[in-house]
Amino acid sequence: MARPLIAESWELSGHVNPESHAFLLAKIGERERAKRILDDAGDDVADRHALALGYLALGDVDAAFEAIQAAIEEHDALLVESLRTAQWWDGIREDPRYRSVIDLLDSKETHTEQYSRDRITQPRAVR
Repeated sequence: MARPLIAESWELSGHVNPESHAFLLAKIGERERAKRILDDAGDDVADRHALALGYLALGDVDAAFEAIQAAIEEHDALLVESLRTAQWWDGIREDPRYRSVIDLLDSKETHTEQYSRDRITQPRAVR
């Protein structure tokens, strides 16, 4: 059931943000396809939050933490809202780097509206 829904969402999205699909693909067992998406993402990623989740789903914790840190630096509002509470981060909460990224987050402006304003004033190129 999940595969057709993922395929449909992929088509509807127009592939503008393919890294958002990597997490789901990894979770349904399409690990190679998910890995290809993440490997092809490059430096100009539209959604580092999704990139981090994709790496986490593939078990690449180091890459997930790199993406989390980049998302914090880029004021990713979705990450700000989810990092402390969302279940999908449970797998890294015991890692000492998790405390470090929370401390980094706390040292930044964490109000979601501020993060959103910063993202709007610093637009990303769309692939």
